[in-house]
Amino acid sequence: TGTAHLIAISGLHIGMVAAIGYFLGSLIWRHSLLARSQIPAQSVARLAAILAATAYAALAGFALPTLRALLMLIAYFMLISLRRNPGVRFGLGLILMVVLIFDPLAALGASLWLSFTAVTAIAIASSMRPKQDANTVPERLANSTHKLQRWFASGWHAQWAVFIGLLPLSLV
Repeated sequence: TGTAHLIAISGLHIGMVAAIGYFLGSLIWRHSLLARSQIPAQSVARLAAILAATAYAALAGFALPTLRALLMLIAYFMLISLRRNPGVRFGLGLILMVVLIFDPLAALGASLWLSFTAVTAIAIASSMRPKQDANTVPERLANSTHKLQRWFASGWHAQWAVFIGLLPLSLV
């Protein structure tokens, strides 16, 4: 199912720690006295996410998969900070280039290809999901129970995408 690759300290964990850092950085910045400055909350949140992910990667001993995920996260945030939306293929290609510059031998390991295949599968599946306009969402979906259901459905959708995307590599 592709879950064995996700259980190891990998991009999933870096992503979770980065998400927590992003949320806390944004929350703290929005409620601080400095929030009225010219620095947007998203920029502070991105920095908090990178710092949290770097601290986690350090705790994990900067293992190659962890370092690779950290580099991917930094490259992704750099693209967002530069206000570039190059598309999935260009973004993944750029991040692959950054990873291979820092670790050329990573191309020989299965971990790199499993990671990139999983991210590609999630990106493709996400782009295929219909977007809901905020104005067309029924009132009943506004409560927290339905938001939680949508969140779980989104996670389920992503896991199926990873399963289907990694199935050929897992079989090989």
